[in-house]
Amino acid sequence: MDAVKLSRYLVLVVGSVISAAGHASNNVTPIDGQANEAIFQGWQVFSEACGSCHGDFGQGKIAPDLTQQIKTLSEEDFTRIVTNGKGLMPPWKANQEVMHNMGNMYRYLKARSSGVVQEGILMKPR
Repeated sequence: MDAVKLSRYLVLVVGSVISAAGHASNNVTPIDGQANEAIFQGWQVFSEACGSCHGDFGQGKIAPDLTQQIKTLSEEDFTRIVTNGKGLMPPWKANQEVMHNMGNMYRYLKARSSGVVQEGILMKPR
């Protein structure tokens, strides 16, 4: 099993355990199955690629709280910053998974900033 698949598997297992224990979890149903999957994919890629600096849920860690900054950031500006980097943030243009899921990460952060998705482990859409 490659590292990305193993990481996703562990996220799902940990999410199930946390959910079963009664901790914060979200069953995302904002629009339709496609939107659910987009937000879920965005969260997975975001937490893997960006979580160490921005926090697994965008809440900020050693880098800014993106749940607040995304409120005034267009998808075009978000894409430009993630692709090329900004300040201490490195460019992600060489990471195919990040580049492929750019719109999904933006949707996830927008859903977090608007309160549609709360901080916590997301449950995979059915």
